[in-house]
Amino acid sequence: MQYLSEFEILSQPIVPPSKLPPGVSVPFVAQGYFVLITRLPDTVAGNLTVTLGFNPSVPLPTGNDSSKGNPFLLVDYEGGDGTNTFLPPSTSNTYSVNIGSGQTVLFGIQPDVVNTDADGPLGTGTFGARGYVTISATGPAAGGTFQLAVVPEIRATFFSVGQAGGLPVPDFAQASQVAYVLPTSAAALITLSKSKETKEKEKDKEGSKDSKDIADSKTHSPDKIRPDTKNPIDMVKPFGDPGQVQSLSDRLAALESLVGTGATFITPDQRPKLG
Repeated sequence: MQYLSEFEILSQPIVPPSKLPPGVSVPFVAQGYFVLITRLPDTVAGNLTVTLGFNPSVPLPTGNDSSKGNPFLLVDYEGGDGTNTFLPPSTSNTYSVNIGSGQTVLFGIQPDVVNTDADGPLGTGTFGARGYVTISATGPAAGGTFQLAVVPEIRATFFSVGQAGGLPVPDFAQASQVAYVLPTSAAALITLSKSKETKEKEKDKEGSKDSKDIADSKTHSPDKIRPDTKNPIDMVKPFGDPGQVQSLSDRLAALESLVGTGATFITPDQRPKLG
């Protein structure tokens, strides 16, 4: 799973209706999120399942009246064979589509402007949410590399909404539209590789082993690492250690051994008498 882009879904008046004279149509905007996904030709047979996950600032509506089957949001995609498939609104905000090698699909999620219920997108149930989208994929085989050309965009439709019998009436006679492409984290090309994932896992294991070796070296004393040698540090007793009397010559010999000389410069007999 990786970050794809931002998104914004709107269904609301451009001007508050209370600011308009009675009987005047309300200027309205319905804005949706669309993404064009192409699986570049490869030699792996079978469909690639691509999953889009929406992370909204406020919960996305799953429907204004389930008994009528009239959802607040319209979710659909046009498959590689040109057929259009409608998806039910997801409570987990995730949607999956299948893409064959060399195929292109168009996924869209937008307010259902055909819904003219009083609490629908055009009525009192106006809505606005924004957030970000993630993308992930499941390959048709254990191995293989897949490349996706992904182009997300925002599409907005501007029209007017009147009232008839207490219900909204959309007027698309003079509607206008605008669309713009959204920036993505990895430009338009996304590469998915099972072999790459395996290499990353092996690299992580090697890193964990190195960390363990370092930790082991810190927790083991030199005596345990080299049982045939004594640690020179242990030979140097601290000054004033109760119950342990050690001459200055003995301490000096141990210090010289510690710095790697392996032998004292002069013998104890050659040292001048102290005191």
